[in-house]
Amino acid sequence: MRSAHRLGAPGSLLLWGVVGAAALLLALVFTVSWGMWPVLVFALLELVGLALCLLALRRMSRYREVIRIEGDRVRLERGYGRPQSVVEFTRYWTRTVRTALPGGGGKRTRLWLTEMQRGCEIGACLSEEERGALARRLTVLLGPTVYAPDRRWPD
Repeated sequence: MRSAHRLGAPGSLLLWGVVGAAALLLALVFTVSWGMWPVLVFALLELVGLALCLLALRRMSRYREVIRIEGDRVRLERGYGRPQSVVEFTRYWTRTVRTALPGGGGKRTRLWLTEMQRGCEIGACLSEEERGALARRLTVLLGPTVYAPDRRWPD
């Protein structure tokens, strides 16, 4: 599932340029008109901070979880752009488990791929509706989704 809120490189650069131009223009007015040179320093620091935030957001937008079901294996690949960790399960024993988060009133859940006594949380970055759609799709492919109280499996 692709996020609809992705800001690409051109959009990030445009946002940084517009905010930067406004901040620097205002800072230059204060510096030239009233001699308040610290305003210019803080405007530059603000631009550096904004650039770092935009770079962090671009990195986070590259995070992927890919579930491959091939023959008798279920493979979970995670990483930024390319797989950095891979977990394999036996398809026959693999189940999807949905657990309620404490304090969520049953409306906030976690989704797990489990096999015997081990499991991995999947879809943590998805909205509740997207997580429900993923659970329904995995139910079709792997069998019924189990609803359980909050459990934690070691990764």
